[in-house]
Amino acid sequence: MIHLMSRHHASAHRHAARPAPQAQRLEDRRLLDAIPVNLDVDSVAVVAAPHADDDLDAGLRPDILTQGVPELFITIGDAQARSVRFTDADGTRIAISHRIGTAVVQLVGTHLEQDIGQRDIVVTGADIQIISITYDQTSLRSRTVINTSNAGDGATSIETITGESPVGKLIAPDTHLVGQGIVMTGLGVIASVTLGNVENGADIIMPGNGPRRGITLRLKRIDAGTTIDLASDVRRLSADSWLDGAFTATAARTIHIGGNVSGDWVLATDGARSVFVGGSVLSGAWTFAGPMRSFTIRRSFAGEVTATSYRKIIVREDFTGSIAATATGGTAIRKLHISGESTGARISTIADVQKMKLGPINGLEIYVGLPLDWAGGLPTSAADLVRSSRVKKLQIRGDTAGATFVAGTFKKLDMRNILDTATFSLAGEHVRRASMRIEGRRYHFGNDRIFSEAPVRPYLNFQQLT
Repeated sequence: MIHLMSRHHASAHRHAARPAPQAQRLEDRRLLDAIPVNLDVDSVAVVAAPHADDDLDAGLRPDILTQGVPELFITIGDAQARSVRFTDADGTRIAISHRIGTAVVQLVGTHLEQDIGQRDIVVTGADIQIISITYDQTSLRSRTVINTSNAGDGATSIETITGESPVGKLIAPDTHLVGQGIVMTGLGVIASVTLGNVENGADIIMPGNGPRRGITLRLKRIDAGTTIDLASDVRRLSADSWLDGAFTATAARTIHIGGNVSGDWVLATDGARSVFVGGSVLSGAWTFAGPMRSFTIRRSFAGEVTATSYRKIIVREDFTGSIAATATGGTAIRKLHISGESTGARISTIADVQKMKLGPINGLEIYVGLPLDWAGGLPTSAADLVRSSRVKKLQIRGDTAGATFVAGTFKKLDMRNILDTATFSLAGEHVRRASMRIEGRRYHFGNDRIFSEAPVRPYLNFQQLT
């Protein structure tokens, strides 16, 4: 005969068969709530073993522990874990650390769980990605580092970095900025930023005042559509290339673009010590409120640049843009060297020029002493000049087709190859000394004799302004 026991008797029988389990602390494993919250060491609940009287079968508990969540907010920094570590979908191991102040790291993925050690948090799951980092209570002594391993593709990405207080350094050379970008608010600024590519039109906006020596930005490729807007001076901005973007800062010490560049740049209160482009300037208007010491373009220049003055301008290949200096006295251009052909280009300044060395010309206007908005062509008298400015030396190594040059005084002209296709025009109050080769024959003129003794040719137009 089979005896049916009541539920109470069955429970008592089980209790008699084995000792009651004791609640035990789970060491580093924490059960994560399905609703995203800011998680840190203190805010994650410890889950105890089921009580002996629970109706839930103990066999279901491991399934609940491993189901995970799709999103985590993990705080690292002061009084928190030192770092957060995880492996992304392609096998790259990533570690994010922060010191001084806090950084809340937002991660997304599938079945995310975190193991909290004494100093680090390890996140496991699938398809883990960094969405954002949000700073709080930071200072210019704060430092964030994102390290990546050589496993996988060795890189990671982040969409947004934000905060309203200063940060000293962000060091993440293999982390690509792919979303909204660095968008600081209030006094937010990052004094030194090292990142990988800036993609999908991500921006870098920092309204806070940086350190006295300026902000440093070390970037790789900057894709089209990126705006860099800074309320501080720039100590150094470097990138592999930057096409179709915008840059605003108060001043700059060094700008170094390894490849091609285009877009509009503004330095609102001062100039730049050094601007170097390893490729070509394809387009864009650059306006600097102060002087530029060194301006070097390794290939061609098709943009427009305006500064108060220039110590050195070098264009290694063709010049099809414009260069303007706004200084009204002293020397506006000390040295200008264009190796390639100047086509449809313009150089204008009110103040003096020391030395210009040009290659072949197929349409180039040089106006020294005339208003910067001069409409073009030769002036009719010296009264059109704003200032009787001087060109100390003008040297041309190539054809002079379509050339128009104006200055108060040319101290020395050296033109080696004026052909019968030239259509060359020159006007000034004085030409102190000139050496020319016209149709293969050499001519030398001194003390304004070029205006009266130069050979008469329909393509030559020398006018003395009185």
